[in-house]
Amino acid sequence: MRDFYRAVLAFVLVVCVMPASPSAAAGRIAPEYPLLKLSPALAKALDAAAPDEQLPILVRFGAKADLPLALAGAESASRAVRGARVVAVLRAVADAAQAAPRVALAKAESEGRVSRQRWFWISNAVALRATPGAIAELAARPDVRSVALDEARQYLSDAPTPAADAIASMMARAAVIGANAVFDPPGAAGATWGISKIRADLVRRGLGVDGTGVVVANIDSGVEWTHPR
Repeated sequence: MRDFYRAVLAFVLVVCVMPASPSAAAGRIAPEYPLLKLSPALAKALDAAAPDEQLPILVRFGAKADLPLALAGAESASRAVRGARVVAVLRAVADAAQAAPRVALAKAESEGRVSRQRWFWISNAVALRATPGAIAELAARPDVRSVALDEARQYLSDAPTPAADAIASMMARAAVIGANAVFDPPGAAGATWGISKIRADLVRRGLGVDGTGVVVANIDSGVEWTHPR
């Protein structure tokens, strides 16, 4: 009798932990993909993608630089020295983490399964286009932390859209101004070095665009908003 109850308990445990069917979990993309690594948008795109279709993706690797350790003992050093340390450790971690994936992706690109690779050492990631099969291989790698659809984000849905004729008129005026460009020298009234560098003075004077009524937002965890410059 005791063996019978043990058998029943084992059966119940198996049923309770059994994953949902592949079709219920993620349509056609399961079970080849480690779903926890895929963004919801990518999972949806994969479900509708053709086998040879290349999707734009962003792959992040798991290795992270220990920046506090890199800066240990350099608290009184110059900003340039501390910055050099940060750059060195970020590059070193990225070089080590990306070595094997680079080889694998080079082979996949020679086979026509991936393209447009762009590697990033600050975030330790790579942006590329890849077929569903190549994406499955990337997601299965233990050194890959996540795979997301590389997509544009629209944060202001109610932002006004200039009329086509207004855009055409501005482009025509910009072409004329560009051919006869006159710039304010750095330090002139209303033209700081940065304004002159990006030619905002030309836009302001030539097109009459001075930023009035424009809301500027910034998303950057590295901004030191109290910095005097």
